[in-house]
Amino acid sequence: MAEPVDYQLALKDSRVGAWVWYLKEDRVVIDEEMAKILGFSSQKREFSSNEWQAYTHPDDIKEHFRRLPDFHNGRIHSIETIRRFLHSNGQWIHMLIRGRPFEYDESGNPIAFTGTQTDVTEHILIKEELKLVIDQLNIGCWKWDLLTGRLLWDEQSVRIFDYEPGELTRTTNDFENRLKPNQKEGVIQRITEVLEKEDSYSEVYEIINRRGETRYIRDLGNVLRDVEGRVVCMYGVVYDVTDELSAHKRLEDQKTF
Repeated sequence: MAEPVDYQLALKDSRVGAWVWYLKEDRVVIDEEMAKILGFSSQKREFSSNEWQAYTHPDDIKEHFRRLPDFHNGRIHSIETIRRFLHSNGQWIHMLIRGRPFEYDESGNPIAFTGTQTDVTEHILIKEELKLVIDQLNIGCWKWDLLTGRLLWDEQSVRIFDYEPGELTRTTNDFENRLKPNQKEGVIQRITEVLEKEDSYSEVYEIINRRGETRYIRDLGNVLRDVEGRVVCMYGVVYDVTDELSAHKRLEDQKTF
């Protein structure tokens, strides 16, 4: 017979706190781990709704109340979002919130919610720092979903391929339409080969922007497959290496004299 699992012990020091929100009683109750995450004493574990909201970032409170009616009309049955909470040291921390109703009134309206909150501040800060570096280096990020056919570009990728956001079809047409005509077949063939038998992709190709200028693009990507080896998506980065290649060519030309 399997040994009983002590779930409280499993959650201890996991940086995952639990909460219950009783709407009719205007009461929010948090567990000890949640209090610890927010820097509260273990005795400070019960709040009125207004008290609890005071610890939530004002911008996130607006989003909270915007989505609350969706529970009442049945459009959504659970929530997963990131909100900022005020730590006892005066700093905002980022919390991943997951929750759902667990008690309803006679009309079917939710009157009590429960869920968990996870401190993801470190992950958010790393992500923001990485985005800053990527923006400074003019690197674009992309993802091609092979299941839906959608090609997703971030803002920098859109700039590199010289599109206006409203022009995008979010399909591979956006990519293929910018390829230099004499390279299109070769680039597409190379991508096909990667999808069939490889796990990574690295190419330099030429595109023609809307002004008719030729730009050289370095494209680095990885292939994600499911457990049966079927391709799920490709993702990667692109950056413009035109100036780099031009400088290299000038250097090579100087060596010939």
